[in-house]
Order: sequence, then C-alpha cells, then structure tokens
Amino acid sequence: MHPWLVYEDELDEEIRALSTAIEPVLMVFLAIVAGTMVAAILLPIYSLVGNINIR
Repeated sequence: MHPWLVYEDELDEEIRALSTAIEPVLMVFLAIVAGTMVAAILLPIYSLVGNINIR
C-alpha cells in the first residue's frame, strides 16, 4: 500500500467529518438570513397597513 493512499483516506475522513460538523451551522445561518429577509419585507407592509385610517 502506498503512503499517499493512507493520507488520502485520512484526508477523506477528515473532510467528511468537517462537512458533517459544518452542515447544521450552515442550515441555522441560512434560516437566519431567510428570516431576516422575510422580516425586512413584511414589517414595512404591516407598518403601512397599520397607518391606514378607514372611517
């Protein structure tokens, strides 16, 4: 067995572990970004609707 194959296997395992660890953090980050965008769109609309005086 060649030495670079051992290092390649170790590198593959470390990359797999790192991607598994980063995935939940990335999902939370994307949820926060999406929530911020929704709030940035809806809050001004609610503000405008609240300022309408219907008599």
